[in-house]
Amino acid sequence: DRLYFEPLTLEDVLEICAIEKPEGVIVQYGGQTPLKLALALDYSGSMGAEAIADMESAAAVFVNQMTEADLGEIIKFANGIETAQIFTSVKADLLDAIDAATGLNIHATKFYDAVYQAITDASLQEGRKAVVAMTDGQDNASDYASADVIALAQANGVPVFTIGLGK
Repeated sequence: DRLYFEPLTLEDVLEICAIEKPEGVIVQYGGQTPLKLALALDYSGSMGAEAIADMESAAAVFVNQMTEADLGEIIKFANGIETAQIFTSVKADLLDAIDAATGLNIHATKFYDAVYQAITDASLQEGRKAVVAMTDGQDNASDYASADVIALAQANGVPVFTIGLGK
């Protein structure tokens, strides 16, 4: 009998089966591996006040569902990028960062640059990591292109999830 621990993907299980040639396999879920989540939040003028309020509410839901072992980071973007809160497990600090005013100019959107920064920051964390970007999807000022962001995410194994807001 053998016991294999976290994190196991389908590919890992198939590789183990090819090597071990077991008569059967029992897969069980134990505790979850802590998540390192970078939230990239769009504060550009094209978002509008209602979409920003919805985005902040959604970001707070993400934070409130984090476990004690999870880490979060808050990045705000418009014409520039602000790391409002570096990776921490302190939910109050993350929520305060979401609620804090930003000094960004609302007349431009560096969506790709913000996601690139979030991927870079997340890739420095150990274990399971992800980026969630909330935006209306209008980028008009980034130095990086979407292909750069995709390549960085793939190279570092950081999944990126986008949530569309606004009109």
